[in-house]
Amino acid sequence: MAIEGEWYSPGSSRRQAARLEISAGGRLTVRLPEQDLEVASAPAADWQFNDRLGNTTRFLGHPDGGRFATLDQDAVDDLQAQYRPSWLTSVVHRLESHKRFIALTVLVVVAFGWVTLTWGVPALASAMAERVPRAAVEQLTRETMTVADRVWFSDSRLSTDDKERLRDHFSPIKANHPHLELQLLFRDGGPLGANAIALPDGTMVMTDQLVRLAEHDDELSAVLLHEIGHIEHNHGLQALIQSSLIGLAFVMLTGDASATAEVLLGAPLIINELAYSRRAEFEADDYARDYMLTHDIPLSHFHNIMWRLSYGEEFDPDADLANFGDYSPISRYMATHPPTPERIERFQAP
Repeated sequence: MAIEGEWYSPGSSRRQAARLEISAGGRLTVRLPEQDLEVASAPAADWQFNDRLGNTTRFLGHPDGGRFATLDQDAVDDLQAQYRPSWLTSVVHRLESHKRFIALTVLVVVAFGWVTLTWGVPALASAMAERVPRAAVEQLTRETMTVADRVWFSDSRLSTDDKERLRDHFSPIKANHPHLELQLLFRDGGPLGANAIALPDGTMVMTDQLVRLAEHDDELSAVLLHEIGHIEHNHGLQALIQSSLIGLAFVMLTGDASATAEVLLGAPLIINELAYSRRAEFEADDYARDYMLTHDIPLSHFHNIMWRLSYGEEFDPDADLANFGDYSPISRYMATHPPTPERIERFQAP
């Protein structure tokens, strides 16, 4: 009995046409037919048989390091069954050849990945965020502000009196959150316009444009309470850690993060970030709403400023919420923030 194939000498990638001859005593010998030269020989039990993968090239490893390659899968299967039987290899091959099993495996892998992405990674990110040292959080905030001041912000143009008035107005809120070490900064928003951001160490930035848009200082308090909700729930660190975990997982699966891997890596990161942003926004909204109810700050201040932020100064906040379109499940899912009417509904008086 003989099997046609190719021979790779130990430590070489050069292939040569070869024949694997099987003697009656179970010895495997590799011979180069063109030269009628024997290049390797050993008992079949000493050869290494790699697992079968469909009809791809099959390799048999010689004890000295050489390899015999062939496409005659059936002949190698017969040879392995006779001299190197393995029930595990047989079972694996049958499963790999079963289309229903393959389909079921794909479904299980997809379901496991979805569950991990939706619940497992966020839970792990939340636990890890609680254990980040304060010094690391402060360093991250300093670096973030350095970049933000260079790319987006410029010095605030508000008067000193306006800044002091607002800080005095916010002082009771700050006093009620001593554990967060809150600090309020003012900046010209530049391309960000009317906005406010919260950083993990308790630093909050309010833009001049937002101050000018507000018609009551309590509207700004409502926005800051929303940002405090992000800080209280550690959303910033959680998002950073969560994205890093997902990125690391895909790099490990694909081997690198370039070319095709970047496409595979980017899609789940974006989708996960969309879902995470909406969940975080609702948690921050709920925090602001609960505080406002507890401290007798009218909820109308939140939805008034939200209307103007979303639709401009001329928007009528008394308009029927039903007039703002039907948000399909897909449009809801692909939005980084919940629709403004949906958020405002949560701030209706109980």
